[in-house]
Amino acid sequence: MSRITINLEYVLCLNQQGHFNYAIRSHRREGGSPRWVIDTSGAAVVWRLEKLTDGVPEVPGGGRDRVDRVDFYILQRDLKPLISTFPPAAAPADKTFKLPVTDSRGTERHAGKTVRPLVQIARYSGITSCHWENHRTPPFFAAVTTSAELHVDIELTPEKEYGAELPELHFGISGQYVVTGIAGGGASFVEIRMPHELYAQIVADLRWNLR
Repeated sequence: MSRITINLEYVLCLNQQGHFNYAIRSHRREGGSPRWVIDTSGAAVVWRLEKLTDGVPEVPGGGRDRVDRVDFYILQRDLKPLISTFPPAAAPADKTFKLPVTDSRGTERHAGKTVRPLVQIARYSGITSCHWENHRTPPFFAAVTTSAELHVDIELTPEKEYGAELPELHFGISGQYVVTGIAGGGASFVEIRMPHELYAQIVADLRWNLR
């Protein structure tokens, strides 16, 4: 098996450059059905985020709100039984991709969800590219970075949405994005590429922390 599809809890894609401010936000608790496809069949491992259906322009929030990133979340109880079914890498894990972790406390954006980390798992270099396209609501665009970092941690969900604070895995990809216009229509998506050695290290770290 070289491919798996996983149902996600929440995906948030933000691109805010100059006066341009756009977000794609898809949350299972709000009727969304975001999913994470992992494909290890090629020369690079591809992560694809799909079913991103409710992108909307947002009012720019000032200098402290300028972020360009992709974040996706899955409840720990949902991911833990799936770890053993992740498709294998074509190369061994490489710890040289690991960077010192950073403090992610605060908010995901101005007036956004409060970030409440429980466990910092790792921060990684080596993401070959993160490419996302908005085809849903004007302005239609593609945002691409080839200098991204991946941060993985375990956070707590808001109590008001779940009836209790539940641990969830957070994957955050930040970088310097280049934005270009594209045609509308079709489905919005995110595509993340990485070497097999990096993917193998991420899976090893997830298995250790979710054991």
